[in-house]
Amino acid sequence: MSVSYEKLGDVHLQLGATDKALQAYQKSLVLSEALAQADPNDAQAKRDLSVSYEKLGNVHLQLGATDKALQAYQKSLELREALTQADPNDAQAKRDLSISYNKLGDVHLQLGATDKALQAYQKDLVLSEALAQADPNDAQAKRDLSVSYERLGDVHLKLGATDKAMQSYQKSLELREALAQADPNDAQAKRDLSYSLFQIAQALEQSNDLVRAREWNEKRLAVDKQLSERMPKSANERREVAGDYERLSQLCARSRDWPVAVSYARQALDHARAAREIAGANQPFQWDFSVTLLMLGKAQIGAGQSNDARQSLEEAVKAGPQSAGAHNGVAWLMATSWDDSIRDGKKAIELATKACELTEWKNPYFFDTLAAAYEEAGQFDDAVKWQKKALEHPEAFDAAEFEQAKQRLKLYEARKPYHVPRPALPGPASPDRPASR
Repeated sequence: MSVSYEKLGDVHLQLGATDKALQAYQKSLVLSEALAQADPNDAQAKRDLSVSYEKLGNVHLQLGATDKALQAYQKSLELREALTQADPNDAQAKRDLSISYNKLGDVHLQLGATDKALQAYQKDLVLSEALAQADPNDAQAKRDLSVSYERLGDVHLKLGATDKAMQSYQKSLELREALAQADPNDAQAKRDLSYSLFQIAQALEQSNDLVRAREWNEKRLAVDKQLSERMPKSANERREVAGDYERLSQLCARSRDWPVAVSYARQALDHARAAREIAGANQPFQWDFSVTLLMLGKAQIGAGQSNDARQSLEEAVKAGPQSAGAHNGVAWLMATSWDDSIRDGKKAIELATKACELTEWKNPYFFDTLAAAYEEAGQFDDAVKWQKKALEHPEAFDAAEFEQAKQRLKLYEARKPYHVPRPALPGPASPDRPASR
């Protein structure tokens, strides 16, 4: 009966009926507790009880009841520690205990208790290493060990210990490369490998090593393209490729490599649109095209492609009518472009106002754009008014942007326009101000 309630809970959880799943798991727990109490020497009954607590913790976590999830995971952990101590040679008991430490670490990390998370992940790693060493041919044990290194890397990264994070990620990567090579047809092994490459790229980006971050993202792209080519009807695999191109475009933009940023953004759009077509109208598909179009438009501005940029940014507004960033991006271009044919003060005011309305006038960064729009329309008094309002919030800008915003105020007060110079490639979009926002 306990197993029946448990399976019922699993089905409810898959269907998204978390409340019903919780009820089923609670009933399963009551029965499991009774069976474990009836025979204190029944190791299987104790294991079943530990599974009941674990599943209860899972559903509590999904419902956002983190404290209850922690309590359930802790009870599951205590049972599994006892089972492992009772039989140190029981590999299954060790695997169960490893999972408990992993889940406990996840919850601690979510609660911000990074030190406790680190301790839990380190204990998990010891068990995972022992299991992998016990049977060098056990692919699942190797995969579990790769996950342990991955989790340890995550917490090191959160603690700012980038070098330690990289060491853990590298060990996880080595295991996953070996697993992918051992079975080239194992899609899960390739997905795991892709994720390891992503984590290393993220750690490098966090260290501001943009060149190497780009290299590792390109390695991930190669793996994801292989997966997509093997599964041409998978919308998810194609979407992963689109995400890779999008991240590469962002990195190139940060490095002011504008032509390549444009190319990558276009490919991101192409693959995202292909993924949407594969998914079809009856399947869920999540992708914010306005974000990618905004990214493309900004890269095109940096590359000196003003007409293409305007088209992309206007498409971004159509794709995301509630996107304040898209409205602000077009407004900035129309207010400040070096290209006379692009500038349109009246339209810029309309778009910048909409950006402010969408953010309930709580984003002073957009006030700066609104001021530029009024300046382009020749309404210098309004330009001065809104530029001063923007400057009342220095926290909305980085140091360089704030100084540039102060210089624009001086221009508006002197009834002089502000236009971004045409970018000279290669190099920054402007010596004193990025052309896009």
